[in-house]
Amino acid sequence: MRFRSYRKAALLAALSVAALVASATATRASAQGGYTFWPAHSSYTNSPSGWTNIRSCGNTSSRCYIIRSVPNDTSIYMRCWINDGWAYGWHWTNRWFYVTLPGHAWGGYVHASLVRNQARVPHCG
Repeated sequence: MRFRSYRKAALLAALSVAALVASATATRASAQGGYTFWPAHSSYTNSPSGWTNIRSCGNTSSRCYIIRSVPNDTSIYMRCWINDGWAYGWHWTNRWFYVTLPGHAWGGYVHASLVRNQARVPHCG
């Protein structure tokens, strides 16, 4: 009987912590003007060609090789941003995001104009 009481107490404690975390996340998002922060925020690739290149660095030069190409609407997590090589996707910019794909440990750089549903992330430096 005592074991059930401990299990109930542990379950209630876990649920209380989960509710507090959810509340704090919502409060932080609203305090920051509606922005959400990684990892609770998923962004998506969106390229005029239908495919987005994930690169080894923030540039289209040959020194920044393509790690992988992913189709539009691929879910990505934005980790941070850098300003590097100018490029054109939907518009000209030199902003690049370091991203990871859900379930993958590796990451790479994606041109900012090819990311929709962008999150506020820190500078990579």
